[in-house]
Amino acid sequence: MTLRMLMAAGAFGLTSSPVLASDIMFSEVDVTAVLTAIQDPQAVEFWTSLEDDLESTLLALLSDQLVDDGARLVVDITEFMTGDVSVPFSVEDAALGGRVHVIDPGDQGNFESYELKLRIAGMTTTLDGAQIAVSQMQPEDAYDRLVAAYGESVVDRVD
Repeated sequence: MTLRMLMAAGAFGLTSSPVLASDIMFSEVDVTAVLTAIQDPQAVEFWTSLEDDLESTLLALLSDQLVDDGARLVVDITEFMTGDVSVPFSVEDAALGGRVHVIDPGDQGNFESYELKLRIAGMTTTLDGAQIAVSQMQPEDAYDRLVAAYGESVVDRVD
């Protein structure tokens, strides 16, 4: 995704939170998720817009660190659920796992690669002042919370 596309994505009302990462500047954010490995139609529907949603989340979180000539942030999602893949999909089984890469051709010291996994089971959030389990939320809300948490975790780990 080019910087112009990144800026356009930011102009469509993505909210920005304080930047949690260090001073690495990014010119590209790329998220891939190979959904063809998912056999359950319900799970495919749950994850169908993951690439765009996670990319938009990352762009919003990194909005103060976007430049024309910077590092690339590449996220390759390869895991989408915990447990037995032969049982029907449920929100409680939703998880995201993959590799995160920071690639900076201008500064090899900015190279970083790590694995990151999050799952909905055990996640809680505050809603109207009360703690609730994310797995008890509506599927769309649980999905949004997991994608947001994954994006925040990626940005937290970037050096």
